[in-house]
Amino acid sequence: MQLSRNWQEDDILFLIQNGIKESMELDYKRCAALQKTDRIKAQISKDISAFANSAGGTIVYGVIQNDLAPIDIDIGYDPSDGTKEWLEQVINSTIQPILEQVYVNQVKLTMTRPGKVLYVVETPQALTRAPHQASDHRYYKRFNLQTLPMQHYEIISFSYSTVQPISYYSCFISYSSKDDAFAKHLHADLQNIGIDCWFAPEDLKIGDKIRSSIDEAIQKYDKLLLVLSKHSIESDWVEKEVETAFEKESQRKKLVLFPVRLDSTVMQANQAWAADIRRTRHIGDFTRWEDHDDYKKALSRLLRDLQTEPSRRL
Repeated sequence: MQLSRNWQEDDILFLIQNGIKESMELDYKRCAALQKTDRIKAQISKDISAFANSAGGTIVYGVIQNDLAPIDIDIGYDPSDGTKEWLEQVINSTIQPILEQVYVNQVKLTMTRPGKVLYVVETPQALTRAPHQASDHRYYKRFNLQTLPMQHYEIISFSYSTVQPISYYSCFISYSSKDDAFAKHLHADLQNIGIDCWFAPEDLKIGDKIRSSIDEAIQKYDKLLLVLSKHSIESDWVEKEVETAFEKESQRKKLVLFPVRLDSTVMQANQAWAADIRRTRHIGDFTRWEDHDDYKKALSRLLRDLQTEPSRRL
């Protein structure tokens, strides 16, 4: 295994000093998480395969966290105890198919724990040979900062991508920055399935003229996936994006706007554009998106509707 970058102690201290919290792509674990037991091996297999089956991510082994934020470096590992080699062997032997890319970084703790090290494991998103199975013969993914079993339709979606491709419309995701947690979850899941998405944090380049870049993206992408909430209905930016989508529908005589809601605000909203959506469109229900099963059911319905016509007949 090779290093994706040369992690240093300063990188770990930066995470701690800036209180960088756990996320869909970042997880902290104490030193005990690498004890050489069968139970720990099984958990490593689940955690690493879950990142590969999702958007990829990083696990830092050897950090104490509180309320999702790192607060200190743990006791550290003895660099001569073979933990790095053991960890690589566990990853290679318990995950099937074998991951093509995983990077195990050994970080020397020269300033904070002299003579000790910790480990950073970076797992890119698996784009081929996915999904990957853990040692208990189940498939896992990251959801809501947890490692959870994948549902059947998610596993089938991976299979279709290599055996019988399903074609989806491309999407521009319109949302309020105050709903960033949901938007990131949704974007990661759509990307995992292979849906081409325009998502501002990922696709808006430094120096771009924001308004013109957004207008161009709405014209380029097939659908505007609108995340309705108390916050987005109050957003002038979201309103402008919806108006652009309505104009595109009028010009092209095709359905562009795909609304989903996170709360019931749109059902009582007075804004003309929101009321128009309420009267004329079926709105996907993601009000219980923080519940894993309810989120998956809502996502399954959305994916069905985002399939292009030929795919729906497969």
